[in-house]
Amino acid sequence: MIEDERGCIDYAESGASPAVVFVPGSCSTGAAWRPILCRLGNGLRSVTTSRLGYGGTAERRTLRDADISREAKILEAVVRRAAAPVHLVGHSFGGAAAIAQHVAGVERSEKRSHPALALRQ
Repeated sequence: MIEDERGCIDYAESGASPAVVFVPGSCSTGAAWRPILCRLGNGLRSVTTSRLGYGGTAERRTLRDADISREAKILEAVVRRAAAPVHLVGHSFGGAAAIAQHVAGVERSEKRSHPALALRQ
C-alpha cells in the first residue's frame, strides 16, 4: 500500500527484476491479474494496483473532473514506488491509463515506463 496525501493506493509486488506493472481494466483491482501472474511465475517482478475507487485505492475523481490524468497520477506513484524502469501492461481502460502515464512522464522528461500493448483478434 502506498500512503498518499490524497488517500491510499493499492500496491503489491512479487518476484525479481525486470519490473512489470499490471494495470487492471475498468472497475477492477490487481486481483484481475492473478491467473496471468500464476502462469508467469516469479521470473519477473510483477507489480499490481487497483483503479481509482476500487480495492484499496482511494477515489480521487469528482463529477466535474474525471480526467484520465487522475489515473495517470496513481500509476506514476506506483512506478515511483517500483523504483526502477518498468514495463506497463494494461487491460482495457487500464491500457489507456498506462499510455496516459507514459505520455505525462515523457512530457516531464521522466521516462520510467514503457507501455506494452496486447492486441487480440
